[in-house]
Amino acid sequence: MIIVFIKDKLNSLDSILPIIFECNKKYRSKILIVASNKKTYIGIKDNIVMMDMINNIGSIIYLGFGTKNKLSRKISVVKKIIYFFGMGLLNSKFIHFGHLDVFPYNVLGLFFKRNVYLVAATPHEHYFEKIILNGDPLTAGKNVDKIDRPKPLGDNFICFNENSFIGLHRYINNLKIYNVGNIRISGAWNNFIRETTPSYVLKNHPKINNKDKVISFMLGGFFGNTVPGIIDERTQHRLFEDVLKTLDTYCDYKVLIKPHVFTDIEYVKKTLLKYGKKFEITYLHPAILANISDIFICINYSTTMAEGKKYGVTTIEYSKYIQEELDVTGYRSKGAPHIDYFIQNDIQKLESVVKFNCGKNNIYINTIKHADGYVDESGLIYSLCH
Repeated sequence: MIIVFIKDKLNSLDSILPIIFECNKKYRSKILIVASNKKTYIGIKDNIVMMDMINNIGSIIYLGFGTKNKLSRKISVVKKIIYFFGMGLLNSKFIHFGHLDVFPYNVLGLFFKRNVYLVAATPHEHYFEKIILNGDPLTAGKNVDKIDRPKPLGDNFICFNENSFIGLHRYINNLKIYNVGNIRISGAWNNFIRETTPSYVLKNHPKINNKDKVISFMLGGFFGNTVPGIIDERTQHRLFEDVLKTLDTYCDYKVLIKPHVFTDIEYVKKTLLKYGKKFEITYLHPAILANISDIFICINYSTTMAEGKKYGVTTIEYSKYIQEELDVTGYRSKGAPHIDYFIQNDIQKLESVVKFNCGKNNIYINTIKHADGYVDESGLIYSLCH
């Protein structure tokens, strides 16, 4: 069995899904997903494609403690550690994003080092890993000079690109490195996405047919200062509604709105009451959306834009960065490699870009080349399954 401890964000599971899916299809390995955050667990349950894939290859459990009683929580933790320890004795492999390097689950890292695999947080390269704001690290990837991760207790590290090593350089010589590259556009994962896209769209969005042009609007959270670069909730709402108004006025494409696990969905639903049926909320996986979309659009950058870009989709970001961010990025997006149009708080430019890209004579052609099979050059798939 392969046991995967995921972080508090869906993109941690998203980054490892193609790997464990390949393990299951090639060697019939059973997979257990372990979620430590309740919102993340619920978000996975709401993600139609993720849940279908998980049910296809294994199962998921919530690492919640289920009680406010301190003694009961401790007993619950001990029980779970004993269970995972037993699985370790049966030669299970453990994949994690840092859980097994810190207390209390570091006992697994200490006893089963050979079978423990630390994995990089995201398979995509983003510019924000190198941004620092007012002396404090930004979001998922902090300033490269300030990150100092705990020493990995396991012997193995799964990486995707050079940014995967941020904070780990002094430990590299002690780790077995598996560089899997861009596994997301090859192998069993890609075949699954291609083969199931039509049925998922038909089941969840029956009003969309293969002749329709589609925009996917990828959302983040809508609350307070938790999103770096957006000053307040009001600004986030204004950016969101700017995009809705622009798409409603200047584009006749169907619009699928993809919420994040931390999106205030009630606010989104209430706001959409002002608009027509061209807007629909979707819980399909970004890779499915990339297969049917002509355009991906977001506010304040979303890592899902990298998914769209890899599938050849036009990407638009409409944001309001504060000056410190603009100084560092050179007035580019934090995810610059994956954004075709970066628009800094300029609704007229947004309207112009949308009108241009939604022109009736524009023909979208997905030119990205996907490999039908995955060549396990790093040896990771074999290692996890033996």
